[in-house]
Amino acid sequence: METIIWVRWDSISMWAWDIENWWRVNCLNNHIWNLHLKNDADYGMVYNLGIDWDTSSWLLKRFEVECEARQPNVIIFAIGSNDCTILNNNENLVSLDMFQKNISILYQMAKQFTDKIIFVWPIICDENKTIPIPYAPEMSQDMKNTTTYNNAIKEFCEQKNIFFINMIDVLGAWDLEDGMHPTSKWHEKMYILIKDFLIEKTLLSN
Repeated sequence: METIIWVRWDSISMWAWDIENWWRVNCLNNHIWNLHLKNDADYGMVYNLGIDWDTSSWLLKRFEVECEARQPNVIIFAIGSNDCTILNNNENLVSLDMFQKNISILYQMAKQFTDKIIFVWPIICDENKTIPIPYAPEMSQDMKNTTTYNNAIKEFCEQKNIFFINMIDVLGAWDLEDGMHPTSKWHEKMYILIKDFLIEKTLLSN
């Protein structure tokens, strides 16, 4: 059986700020290809569908179409770091209530294609660099909102008995390049954490 992992993230999965190695998603794809080519393992690939500034609301508009085209047997979501961004009017880009509804709908959609669904919380922020965001001064990010949205995903996954990888407790400000996007070193850390999790849950070969 093919190992097709469908990754849906934002600019972080687009290897933002890691132009040398294109870590995490790219490394995961390389791992699967090496298994296939060197160990005669099942053919597989990772589809990286990260889009800069993406939110759960925007993802809903194209989720089914993208899944239909790829027929994934493992889906990894890491969505929410843009949803919790604060606008000048002190409202979030996507409200917490709407975000909770969106991830529930996304989960129901994903179940049409696979029961192997994983949510990953992708990032923290360094408030010294993100209040406001230098290249988008009408927006800010803070740890209060980041933690709230992370906890919303965590609680949802606990209720539904869905796999959840919580990165918020293993990240530090030193892992961030610009206050939001990971350094190359942290991309590598995330890749190892996610790969090991997939292997542990028998969703990926070693």
